[in-house]
Amino acid sequence: MTRHIDSIIAMYFSSSKVDRVKGKNWYSNAYSIACTLGKKYDVHSNTVSAVISALSPSNKWNRNVEDAEMMLRANAYDLDLNDCKPCTYKGQKAKAIKIITQNVSDDETLKGILSGQKTKSFYANISTNGKTTDCTIDGHSYNVWNVTVTPLKDVPNMTPKTYKLIQDDYRKAAMEISSITESETGEILTASEIQAITWVAYRRIHKNLI
Repeated sequence: MTRHIDSIIAMYFSSSKVDRVKGKNWYSNAYSIACTLGKKYDVHSNTVSAVISALSPSNKWNRNVEDAEMMLRANAYDLDLNDCKPCTYKGQKAKAIKIITQNVSDDETLKGILSGQKTKSFYANISTNGKTTDCTIDGHSYNVWNVTVTPLKDVPNMTPKTYKLIQDDYRKAAMEISSITESETGEILTASEIQAITWVAYRRIHKNLI
C-alpha cells in the first residue's frame, strides 16, 4: 500500500460513529433531495442531480441545494434564470441554465454538459443513489489522500491522470477497510462511501481550518 491509501484508511478509522452514519448516508440523502425537488418542479431526478452538481464548485452544500431549487423554481415560473445568483462560477451557472432550459435528463448528455471530472463524478454519485463505482474527489478528499491540510483555494488542479489515480486509491482503501469491517460486522463499504465518510471526518477534525 502507498502512503496515500494508508492516509485514507487512517482517516476512516479516525472517524466517529456519527461521521460514519453521515458519510454512509450522504449520497442516498442527496439522491432523496434530488427526487423531492424533481417531483416538486416536475423534472427528472437526473436533471436535478446534474443541476446540483453544476452549481457545486466553491459552494457549501446547503447553499448548493438552495441555489438548485432557486433556479428550478425560477424556470417553473417562467422567470429569467440569468437573474438568479447562485454561489458559484458564471460558467457553472451557465451549465445549470442549459440543463434546466433544455430539460436534459439523458445520462451521457448531462455528463457532456457538466464536462468537469469532479462535477461528473458528483452527478454520478447523486443520481445513482451512491450505487456507482465512481468516486468524487474534491479538495477535502484530495487532502485526505495527500496527507495534507491545504486550504481549498490552494489545492492544485488535478489532471485526469491524477484524478483517476486518487479514485483508484479510494477504491483500494475501500477494499482494505471492507476486509476488516466484513469480518467484524459483515459490512462491505464502497469507494464512494469511504470517500464520503472520510470527507465528513476530515471536515470535523479540521473544522477550524476550513
